Amino acid sequence: MRRTPITALALLAVLTVLAGCSDGEAEKGDAAPAAPSSATSTEEGATDEPAAAPAVMIGDQVYVPPCALLPTTEATRLLPLTRGAEVTERGRAASTTAKELAERKDTVGGAVVTTSCDYSIGDRAKTFAKLKVEQYPTEAAAAAEWRQFKKYGDGRLPKDLRDNNGVFDALEQATVDIIRDAQQSLGGVRLRGIDERILWQQGGSAYLATTGNLLVRFTRGRDYGLTDDLTERDAELAERVLTTALDRAEELRGEDAEPAAGSTGQFSQAQDWPTFLDPCALLDGEAVDALFPGVELEELTSDSTPADPDSYLSLDSFAGRSVQNSCLREDDENRRTAELLVQYVAPGDQPRRVLDSYLSQLAFSDPRPTPDEVRTIRGALRPGGMFDVDGSYVLASTGGGMYFYVIWDRYVLELQAKQAKKRRGGKPEPFPELETLDSYTLKTAMEAVVANARNTLGTED
Repeated sequence: MRRTPITALALLAVLTVLAGCSDGEAEKGDAAPAAPSSATSTEEGATDEPAAAPAVMIGDQVYVPPCALLPTTEATRLLPLTRGAEVTERGRAASTTAKELAERKDTVGGAVVTTSCDYSIGDRAKTFAKLKVEQYPTEAAAAAEWRQFKKYGDGRLPKDLRDNNGVFDALEQATVDIIRDAQQSLGGVRLRGIDERILWQQGGSAYLATTGNLLVRFTRGRDYGLTDDLTERDAELAERVLTTALDRAEELRGEDAEPAAGSTGQFSQAQDWPTFLDPCALLDGEAVDALFPGVELEELTSDSTPADPDSYLSLDSFAGRSVQNSCLREDDENRRTAELLVQYVAPGDQPRRVLDSYLSQLAFSDPRPTPDEVRTIRGALRPGGMFDVDGSYVLASTGGGMYFYVIWDRYVLELQAKQAKKRRGGKPEPFPELETLDSYTLKTAMEAVVANARNTLGTED
């Protein structure tokens, strides 16, 4: 799982060292936030249900969350996943605009939105399986891309690369042969007995298929996915995976299908653990608007909890026994990011000890802090000023980093947001330096996050 990169310097060299903490106590001058509610009263005995969120669109096509094509239940059965498996989803949180598609059209990849679902199998070989889902603004564009792969795989090359009745001299012919070999390697071929929608791409060690506006590619590799290990012998496995994905895509495109929101690559609830939440649903549009008013963060990356949280209970630290999931939201111009980490306190453990252990790991590379290290950690935290939680804290570093923490029930939440530093004149940098937002803005967004969590759990307390 991704850990927020707080360095020891960021933790120890803080802007303000305060030993106190809020522990649910209000700071003077702070106003209590309004109680969250999932419905608004219109008249006595009647309520208005909140309007459904609009569907995320890729051009004229409804966006499909990539992990929804192979849910964790199916992935566990087919891949298969082990007790330590985890899932990462890279997708969209907002519709594409005409401007964005026009800009993408001028790139090498063309007018397509690339999303993916990565499955960390959890085995000793560190095997990763991936569904790469390319989402085109039209069905015709996806079909044309699939046909191009098949054409190259069949050896049918563009007219200007054919032998031209022997006109090419030896050097030109050698160049043509090199291009032909490369294109055939990247091209896809049908395999006997396998669904005709599926192509084997030997040069890319991948299987690919298409349905609607989607081009779906299945790969697998050891060593964190770096060493490809799919071959033609895996055709039946690939067929089961891809036909499951294609059938699921058709279901999601059906008339009765509801637009997907948040992340979809999450495992089912484990007994005796706090209710697992979708961090991307908590870090929703309202929370993002509190951070960046009037700005959408189009792209999202979510990490799941492990498949079997109980497999962590034997570890010897509070942070080690806790499990977590997270959501990172970014704009497509690399100028703004927001990240929410949700930690779930293991049965019998204390949330404050989990936070101490987590920060100790980041600062001292050991999740088992000594009493002196605990005092140092707690002295670096200042009150966050939220009323309706068990504790809220701000960690500020001399490097400009700002992190907001909340302890609530058996949850530990961490929120950070960054934006590009303002420059005087000149064009925006393609990869600008980012700086974190202030603690008050983070607090306002965290209040929205906690309200979303309460609404999800059906509690106002």
